[in-house]
Amino acid sequence: MESALLEFGAIVALSSDRYSSLPHLDNSESGYVRDSLETLIDQMWPLEDQLGNLQSYQDFAFLLEHITDAVDGHVASRGSGYNR
Repeated sequence: MESALLEFGAIVALSSDRYSSLPHLDNSESGYVRDSLETLIDQMWPLEDQLGNLQSYQDFAFLLEHITDAVDGHVASRGSGYNR
């Protein structure tokens, strides 16, 4: 469970880093942020088996999905820059 918590913490930190860059980007670059957030969501779901009972995991999963939905654009060709 410790490694799952560490990975979850990294996802939270990377998500805040990507989302906080939005005010500094123009609309044409927001798709890159959305792709990065979608990648982090994909990396978070496998942790649900170990962390799904934690309220903080449930709250952040809800928040990350809604933040990602609110970001304009989608640019799949650029990639997120995040590797598993």
